[in-house]
Amino acid sequence: MEQSTKNLVVLSEAGANNVIKVTASGPDYVVTDSGAALIGGNGCTAFPAEVRCPATGIARIVVRAADGNDDVTVAPNILGFVALYGDDGDDALQFGSGGFLAGGEGNDKLFGGRGDNIIFGGTGDDELYGGPSLDNLNGEEGNDYLYAQEGGDTLRGGRGEDQLIAGAGNDTLECDQDRDYCYGEDDNDTIDGGTGKDYVSGGNGDDQVTGGVEDDVVHGDAGSDWVRGGTDDDILLGGEGWDSLDGEPGNDHIEGDAGRDKLWGGVNDDDLFGELGDDTLHGDGGNDFLNGGAGTDKCRGEQVVRCER
Repeated sequence: MEQSTKNLVVLSEAGANNVIKVTASGPDYVVTDSGAALIGGNGCTAFPAEVRCPATGIARIVVRAADGNDDVTVAPNILGFVALYGDDGDDALQFGSGGFLAGGEGNDKLFGGRGDNIIFGGTGDDELYGGPSLDNLNGEEGNDYLYAQEGGDTLRGGRGEDQLIAGAGNDTLECDQDRDYCYGEDDNDTIDGGTGKDYVSGGNGDDQVTGGVEDDVVHGDAGSDWVRGGTDDDILLGGEGWDSLDGEPGNDHIEGDAGRDKLWGGVNDDDLFGELGDDTLHGDGGNDFLNGGAGTDKCRGEQVVRCER
């Protein structure tokens, strides 16, 4: 490891399963590794069980775990910027503050801290966990699980069958490729299913939700939501609140639920159900079936096969 006027860099031994911990103790940063021997670099002092480096002047801590199944922890009492790199192997990386995590190849578990986090899963089936602040989570390749907790977060699934959960805050979710499960949960979220047969749920709040390409199930949930099916044959569910649901191209099934909802079938043959509340149903092009449900409803369309109120 080396100390400079700006960075403390920790390089793990190749071919070992390293268990690295970095903590603050008095005027020093203390590094331990139960998986390999420690060598102190420039400005640091090596002891039998640890290496100590003066904390003065250190702006960031960088740990690169190399290959092997490594476990790297930077303690919450370190407040500066932290960057952890897992590289190859099934790694567990976590810090208590904020910073940057990159899992690399392998099935990794990455835990952000209480500050702003930028996390990349890399190749493999990874688990990414944000913190209470602003997170940017990127699953990349593999079947990944992303959970952002609180804050206005951005989640991108990448290639593979992913599960994205945003938590509280006004979040942006990009489900990306393949079959994904995306949940906005609380507050006002923007969600794009991307390609693949996705299940997309806005959760509580006034959300903008799009299914994207292929046959999707898109649920606005509670709140006044704007729900789009995208291309292909989609199922759109409004949930509670005054929702706007647009099937767009494809043979779509659309349900408004409670509230004064507006439903558009789009091109092709669609089934529209207003359900509770005073709804407006637009069949648009195609041979459509419109059912307003309870309330005083309006049915409009170019080739409505049947309209029930």
